[in-house]
Amino acid sequence: MSSLSAADLDDDVSSLEFNATDSGLSLDDSNVIYVDDIYGDDLNDGKSQATSVKSFEKALDMANDNDSIQVARGNYSGLKNTRLTIDKSVSILGSEDTVFDGADLNYIFKVSDNSRVTFKNIKFINSFKQATINNQNSMYGSALEISKASVFIDSCYFIRNTVDYDSSVNKFNYGGAISNFGDLTITNSYFDGNIARSTSGLFSYGGAIYNAGSLLINSTTFNNSRAEDFGYGGAIYNDGDLTIDSSIFKNSISSQETKASVIFNAGNCILMNSIVENNTIARANFYYIYGAIYNYGILTGYGNIFRNNHGVYETPNPEYRGSPTIFNVGDLNMTYSAFMDNDPFNGIASDVYLNGGKVISLDDNWWSTNDNPFETDKVNVDDIVNSWFIFSLSPEYTALNIGESVDIVASWSLSSTLDPKINMFPVLNVTFKTDSIERSNQMVNGITTFHFDYTQNKGLYEVSTFIGKYNQKVLVDVGKKVSHIKVNVTDNVSYTDDVLLHIEVTSDDADVPTGNVSVIVGKTVYAINLTDGKGFLNISKMDPDRYLFKIVYEGNDNYF
Repeated sequence: MSSLSAADLDDDVSSLEFNATDSGLSLDDSNVIYVDDIYGDDLNDGKSQATSVKSFEKALDMANDNDSIQVARGNYSGLKNTRLTIDKSVSILGSEDTVFDGADLNYIFKVSDNSRVTFKNIKFINSFKQATINNQNSMYGSALEISKASVFIDSCYFIRNTVDYDSSVNKFNYGGAISNFGDLTITNSYFDGNIARSTSGLFSYGGAIYNAGSLLINSTTFNNSRAEDFGYGGAIYNDGDLTIDSSIFKNSISSQETKASVIFNAGNCILMNSIVENNTIARANFYYIYGAIYNYGILTGYGNIFRNNHGVYETPNPEYRGSPTIFNVGDLNMTYSAFMDNDPFNGIASDVYLNGGKVISLDDNWWSTNDNPFETDKVNVDDIVNSWFIFSLSPEYTALNIGESVDIVASWSLSSTLDPKINMFPVLNVTFKTDSIERSNQMVNGITTFHFDYTQNKGLYEVSTFIGKYNQKVLVDVGKKVSHIKVNVTDNVSYTDDVLLHIEVTSDDADVPTGNVSVIVGKTVYAINLTDGKGFLNISKMDPDRYLFKIVYEGNDNYF
């Protein structure tokens, strides 16, 4: 088992800023107790920094309800700083590099019923809990085991905290770092490498957090969470009420026979404005892939990005089922979210697999395609998605003289033709590429513009756009002569009649254009080679319907 030292923390994350003076407490505040592992002494009165006590146990014993405990920088480990129960209402305020270290031996805190506790600027590392012959109980939250209390966590780290099993003790594990049965809020914090260990018959619930109370998570990152065999929820298992906003779940890995590399939801979960990316889950029984998110309860979401999630498949491949992204057996309402580059495989719906649920709504999402998501194996059930986001570039083709320019506009719309509520949709980056330049723009308010002015030389230029791996192209033709298309077509034909098109391409000079004309009818493209500027197309056996013909002269070296 590897452990983490306080000196290693700077390499783990740089996204959080810890402010030692952020508590707003003065040195003379009589409601503050000071702790200093380096310069303190438990014989002191703890009423000032100069008279700090040394151990957190001593400070907690001295504190009254509504007091604050100011903990100086240092590494707080051993039995005077861990395996403690907080049974009063206090604020625990760290400074830069205030670390509580379980040293892979000890849990850190239990928070008792009816307490109100704030943790700010604290780093919880290497906490450990394990059932034993002498303690044959299920294990809960090695860093924080929260009973029916009210807890607020702000700007804290939780790194490499573990609850483990003993094969001789038939008990389960709940929350590698935190278990919550109360009212918990977590904001601006970071979780890395937390795990609730499990094996066959000894299950675990939540690699980082187990929630059976009320939990609000905001602006927090979960990285490298782990679920082992027969684990449920690599990062979070929710059996209560869970709201997640503006948070990131990445790089979680789940072993075989697991469900949810990130979140297992058995309660009520709201997920909004968050990113779930680069997570991996191995196959489970009967070749199921049970998703980054496994929803057994009620899951509602909007404004999210689900990106680059994977399943571990085996070859030669049997018939897999499931999804590396969302596996649903409950009620699901996911809208105005982007599903990007999640891993496909035979039998797998790369984005959402529906295996039950009475209420399902998956309208108005981006599926990394302008086509029906069922037809492109994004979801596994037809007629579930009735409206989806369409990515468009305009103009598709531009003819310019040398020295002119054009604005290429990228925008969102809905396949239903209704106006999208674009403020609910995540702001995605679009990359524009030509032979000579690459530029990324954000689609703020659902639109962005690329100014193309690389027109010093004659030629046909291709502008490619990328949203993740999705690619769309437009053409810019520079420095050629103008051509004109004339079309005569028989219309109002009967079912048995053929449709005959006469096409002529002319120019403003005496030369006759050559090349090809494309006739596009629905998804069918017909190519006509021009002879003396003219071409003909005969289409037979068309089903009764009204058709739109799109006719494009492909040009040549001299003509648009």
